[in-house]
Amino acid sequence: MMTYQYYMFSMLKHRLENTAVSFADMRRRHAQREIGKVRVIVAAKTGGLCFYCGEEKKLVPDHWIPIARGGSDGIGNLFPCCLGCNNSKKDLLLEEWRRARRLKLARENFGMPNFSQTQCAWLEQAGFNVLNHLGVPPISFWFETQGIETPVGETIEWAATGNERDWADERIASSRRTDVAMFCEENEIKISTAIERLMEIDTSEEVIRDLNARAIEYRAVSLSSTTNTTLDEQERAQA
Repeated sequence: MMTYQYYMFSMLKHRLENTAVSFADMRRRHAQREIGKVRVIVAAKTGGLCFYCGEEKKLVPDHWIPIARGGSDGIGNLFPCCLGCNNSKKDLLLEEWRRARRLKLARENFGMPNFSQTQCAWLEQAGFNVLNHLGVPPISFWFETQGIETPVGETIEWAATGNERDWADERIASSRRTDVAMFCEENEIKISTAIERLMEIDTSEEVIRDLNARAIEYRAVSLSSTTNTTLDEQERAQA
């Protein structure tokens, strides 16, 4: 027969199991309170406006230097950002994002062919800025129009252990040979495609000839780089 004490103990245990807050719940609630405090502090930097577009929308803390790029969760690396800008910026640094937005504007409103950032970068190195040629205006962010100094951001220092350094060195050594060859081959295709697409936007024949000459120089440099990389790998294998 169940004793009274055992009955009371069972009832108390059942009540505790069904009403007590678990440790995970306590941590979750604490984290939510802390995130709420951070949101208030970050939003106060601009008075409730998005740091990038200046609109008064629902804001989230944006990492100036993305976490994927070594950015920290410190207040100095967090700025108020609307959901639209946050989704657009993703893991890009500011200048990368500025360039991506300008490329999108060029494709949508200025009839630019579907150039990749790699193609545009090579054309610029070759002395031809396709965005300026099409008259695409520069991209400015709200904080710049307000005279706010460009943030520096905060990063997390990472010191690799001996094993991690060895693993990283091995990854670099093993991938460099194939990556260099693939990069050169892919870029040759991208460069030739970019030059062909320039003809669609009324580029002068003189510019096309100059770019073709630079493309030949680039292929020669790429071939030399690939050959040197292969020789380096052979020397390391013999050592």
